[in-house]
Amino acid sequence: MKSIHRLCALVLLAALLLPACAQNSPNVPDTTAALPAATEPVTEPVTEETTTSREQAKDNLPENLRFDGETIRITCRGNDSFQWELIAEDTGDVVESAIYDRNLAVEERLGITLNVIPGASKQATYMDNVRATILAGTDDFDIVAGAQYKAAQMVLDNCWRNLKNEKYLDFDQPWWDSVYMENLTVDPAQVYMLAGDLTLTKIDWTACIYFNKGIYRDAFGDPDELYRTVLDGGWTLDMLSSLCSDVYQDLNSDGKKDDGDVMGMWLNDRGHTDRITFAMGVRYSERDENGYPNLIFNNERTVRYVEEILKFFHENKGTSYAQGGPETFKNGGSLFTSSQLLGSKDFRDTDLEYGILPWPKLDADQKEYYSGVMDNIALYMLPATVNDGRAEMLGAVLEAMCAENYRHVIRSYYESALKFKYSDGQLYSNIVDLIHNSATTDIIYVYSYSLNEIGTWMRTLLSDNNPNFASVYKTSEEAVKASLDKLIAYFKENHPN
Repeated sequence: MKSIHRLCALVLLAALLLPACAQNSPNVPDTTAALPAATEPVTEPVTEETTTSREQAKDNLPENLRFDGETIRITCRGNDSFQWELIAEDTGDVVESAIYDRNLAVEERLGITLNVIPGASKQATYMDNVRATILAGTDDFDIVAGAQYKAAQMVLDNCWRNLKNEKYLDFDQPWWDSVYMENLTVDPAQVYMLAGDLTLTKIDWTACIYFNKGIYRDAFGDPDELYRTVLDGGWTLDMLSSLCSDVYQDLNSDGKKDDGDVMGMWLNDRGHTDRITFAMGVRYSERDENGYPNLIFNNERTVRYVEEILKFFHENKGTSYAQGGPETFKNGGSLFTSSQLLGSKDFRDTDLEYGILPWPKLDADQKEYYSGVMDNIALYMLPATVNDGRAEMLGAVLEAMCAENYRHVIRSYYESALKFKYSDGQLYSNIVDLIHNSATTDIIYVYSYSLNEIGTWMRTLLSDNNPNFASVYKTSEEAVKASLDKLIAYFKENHPN
């Protein structure tokens, strides 16, 4: 394995490593207060009592509710990364069998048949096909599991039903992610896109960092100390930067950062920048007294974040934005890799000893960790072509599926797949809890493609090594504000009486 010679060299390096030097930074006011509060991480093992409580949680659907003979047509992306949360067989795999059992339980309870219809595998093509079908007025499906960033654009095409007051949908129940759904709405009275325990890909695509425990142990000591630093609130960008710098070795002595070296971190996917931005406590918007968003993106914290993240990726000797990434990490070539929770599945067939961390805070003054969620996750919508009577039934189906996931599937997925099946104990589990419970987004990011793509600006700034955020923002500020005004006007015109 490639890592052997790197690890041997690191043993010699460990004695020479200097203590990490903190970077001096000006005091910046805390601008993260209005971000959704992260839930406290779970610090105790799951007990039989808590498991039983979850499994016995009751929903408010009538016990005798039946829709005998009805077939419910659910369409989703025809891609293994997304259709797995709907299509499953009883294979013996813990997660797949749990999803299979969920489908059976809902079918038997409501007297229905679930017919999942995979569409195109490419999400843009899939969503464009769904849009065309709805706007043509055809009745090809009942429920759409679609990519968040495209679903938001389709709200403005009048593609979806407002589900705010749908009879059987109870958003106060714990299986609905009420905080995340608030961040999907421009107007709190209009709910078009649903997120909850049914949206397993939301967990999949929540940002995290994996680290090579062998490299860390040889260079710095007990990897559990890194876990404890995170749980104590001390995990910051300065600390990550120091670890990356200190671990770097030019093993092939060519004077260049390349695949022959031991790196701190490669980043080969600029899409990760969106989620790193959330982690640093950067906010795009805040809500006015009526719940509508106002832009606050251009502030001191954002400017400082841009400066610091550019230093991290372009000036730190142990990091690179040029090449490498997951495969380099998998082969033992870097201490860290930027990833998402589903990334752990890539390591199941290797002997890699790895750990998991959230992306760090920008500084020690940041109160909480935040874990950004990729905008390609599956959300659930009802097409505007669905009539009122059928919508009532579909609301019951979604409620039953989401509740059943809460009772059985989430625990199988979250604990068996992400934790105990591929991992190393309770500290790891606590970190996964922290990442899961700190997942967040922002309405400006959700509707980014209708707002001059403001949610992806950081990608270009990072890849271009451009620290001039304020000037970039200024050139587009009026256009973005005009687009936001137009967006809000749309929702005000459609506001329910």
